[in-house]
Amino acid sequence: MSFKDKLKNTLNEINPISIKKKTSSLGSKTEPKTEPKIEKKETEEIKKPIDSQNKELDDFEIDFKKIENIKTIFKNNFIYYLLLIPILLLNLFIRTRNLENLQGKYLLGLDPYHFYRLSGFILEQGNLPSLDIFRNAPIGVSYLGNHDLFPYFLAYWYKFVHLISPNTERIFAHIIYPPIISTIGLIFFFLLVKEIFNEKSAIISTAFLAVVPAYLYRNMAGFADHEAICMLFIFASLWFFVKFRKELNLKNKITFGFLSGIIAAFAGLLWSGFLILIIIISIFIIIDFLLENTNKKYFFGILAWTLGYLPLIIIYKFSLANLAVILPIFSIFLIIINTLLIYLSNKTNISKFDKIQNPLFAIPIAIFIGFPLIFKNYKNLLTSFLNPAGSSKVSFTTAEIIGGSRNIWGEFSWILILALLSIIILNYLLIENKKYMLITNSIISILATIAIFTNISKEIQLISVAIILISYIGIRKQINKEKAIYLLPLIAILISAYLARSAARFPFVAAPFICLTTGFTIYFIANSLYKSEIKITATIPYIIALFLIFTIGQASTVQASYSGSGLPGQWDNSMTFIRTNTPEDSIIAHWWDYGYWTQAVGERASIQDGGKPGGDYMIYTLARYGMTAINNNNALTYFKSHNTSYLLFSKEEIGKYHAFSYLGSDKNSDRESTIGIFTLNEEKEVRNGTKQIYTGGWMLDKDITINKAIIPEKQAAIAGFILTRDKNNKIAEPPIAVIYYNKKQIEEPISCIYEKNKKQEFNITSNIGGCIKLAPLISNQNTINNEGTIFYLSEKTKDTLFTRLYILNNTYSEFEEVYNDKLPLAIYNGNLIGPIRIWKLNYPEDIREDPIFLASTSKEFEENYII
Repeated sequence: MSFKDKLKNTLNEINPISIKKKTSSLGSKTEPKTEPKIEKKETEEIKKPIDSQNKELDDFEIDFKKIENIKTIFKNNFIYYLLLIPILLLNLFIRTRNLENLQGKYLLGLDPYHFYRLSGFILEQGNLPSLDIFRNAPIGVSYLGNHDLFPYFLAYWYKFVHLISPNTERIFAHIIYPPIISTIGLIFFFLLVKEIFNEKSAIISTAFLAVVPAYLYRNMAGFADHEAICMLFIFASLWFFVKFRKELNLKNKITFGFLSGIIAAFAGLLWSGFLILIIIISIFIIIDFLLENTNKKYFFGILAWTLGYLPLIIIYKFSLANLAVILPIFSIFLIIINTLLIYLSNKTNISKFDKIQNPLFAIPIAIFIGFPLIFKNYKNLLTSFLNPAGSSKVSFTTAEIIGGSRNIWGEFSWILILALLSIIILNYLLIENKKYMLITNSIISILATIAIFTNISKEIQLISVAIILISYIGIRKQINKEKAIYLLPLIAILISAYLARSAARFPFVAAPFICLTTGFTIYFIANSLYKSEIKITATIPYIIALFLIFTIGQASTVQASYSGSGLPGQWDNSMTFIRTNTPEDSIIAHWWDYGYWTQAVGERASIQDGGKPGGDYMIYTLARYGMTAINNNNALTYFKSHNTSYLLFSKEEIGKYHAFSYLGSDKNSDRESTIGIFTLNEEKEVRNGTKQIYTGGWMLDKDITINKAIIPEKQAAIAGFILTRDKNNKIAEPPIAVIYYNKKQIEEPISCIYEKNKKQEFNITSNIGGCIKLAPLISNQNTINNEGTIFYLSEKTKDTLFTRLYILNNTYSEFEEVYNDKLPLAIYNGNLIGPIRIWKLNYPEDIREDPIFLASTSKEFEENYII
């Protein structure tokens, strides 16, 4: 008997009524058996202490329940919060392994330098400048109406760090921000998984997220960008959303809904990647609605979520074509219409209207009302789904398109298999009818495998995901409504996996949602084994999980320890030169990638940067007239229009050549090409000298005709070159290009070659055209072969400004070289190396500015810039 029960019995024993009854029963045999009459007043006087005692007992029982609840929480949950601590420390440990590489003064990547500079403005002036003259020079970039909160967050983050540690420099506060904030974010991730599943699942999933490579780089020390803080808000918003969905109390439902909505709005003000949160929530609401899980309380909770989210739409003035607007509006609109239909049905008391309470009636009404809007913007919406990284030519060159499951596997390893298993397990638990479960699970598993692992088109991937989501609606009557919350992680896995296959930067966003269910997979398998006859086998899944966490964590630790900034060395030296040897009002031209370094470290204005100010038109003109210009006067006119003082080129442009030549091409791809790199593979003696064989690969950038046969571009490739030298080591014959096409080898001569900056031409007709440039090949033993590398420059490439200035070292009075770090352009241990070079621009008197280069578009651009 519990202490509470004993106490209750004791109180009953001393109850006055109990005493009277006992006294009566113990009377003498001659006494009558009837109980004595008690006056009303006497009864009331007796009841008062009884009521008082009962109240005290009730109060005690409530307090006792609280004590028991606290004991239960402490007993059942406290251990998992203790286990969470080493996971958080592990996350922090891995993400700070590169601190030594950063030397307390460098940031990872390029974009963090932009936010470093902007946060400096805020600390000095209290807000961002109305016009940033360092960007899109000489026009500048206006920050009026800019609602990005992230620079403000970084500024106040530094103030917070400085308050705790006054000696901390601002750059170091930026360096430590990602690992600290990502660690706090893991707490909300743990709470989210715990709310959906349980504590054991949450611990394992959180551990996987702490070590998975896909979630590493953008949370690592030095990567002071949007991602870390925004993911924290995404986890928090989803956590409150799940609490809203599970809550029964109306007041709490409204509170949690509002908190989820307003946190989602803050996430939107911090980073555009928050859209995955809106997609997941919106699709879940629609399916939840079709499962008839919505009611009056749900309705008010969703309205509260909308009120919280609404400020983001108002502030940004999102168009109705934006997914961040149309998806939540449509999903919430369904619930509002359905609620009104139910209200109409209940008020009419006409049996014919009973059927309109079915949620399927709300869908055609919502589509009918919203059809003009949806139809008007369907192309934009479809494009957004098919090209989440962007659909412009610039997007295709900056967000690398991932093709093939091997890339994804490298980011997630065996965690992907656990995620796929979780889809099967959750469907098993969701679908009550086992016949439906087997059929549906088989279809969903096959489609999920196709969407996640196979190398297919984005259209088929998206269709696969859509069929899976629609199948849940089709079998909605067979779904266990009490477990419908499991649909949220299922939707999250499918959407995030599709995104992860779409572009190189999306595996980071997908990582939390792929890890979300992995802990539950381990828990479910272990729990199933525990119920079997051999209970000891239940430990095996946990051992496997620990092994995976250890091995993946070890790999991530090594990866983190080798991660460093690209700025130290060459780039830092060049930026120091710009900062100390150029006038303060100088404007620097280069490809857009380095703009943030020029502005933040070089402290000079640049024509372009990573934000692509001025849009695609400014990128087009820079690519066509600043990088691939054929005529020097055209290039100088472009530079003069931007008041450009200096031009910077680096060896990175060789690898990026296809990007800017593609962006600067006309509709006939007149500039689109690449620079081929070939290395010496074999030398053999011949009768009159030496034959050198170079190997590599370069796809033809145009159709060529050899012996009346057309060799098509992008279907044939140059696989190597053959050089023949005489006994004096001079090239005695035209170089031979070895072309492979349709399983045949074709040899074609090249008419010119550059060796030691001298051009040698042969009096021949070459069907392939172009030139080759000889450069050094440096081996592991630091032995140098000055003829060991060939750069192949096609007809589209050899006459462009970048090629002539940087690769061929042509000199012009208008381009005065003022900086060269003297690193040779060569292949070193298999890697391309080369100098950073800067030219001062000397404009002839006949060069005039052309306002077309400072406009927002041009007729030429409208005609040429097509996909």
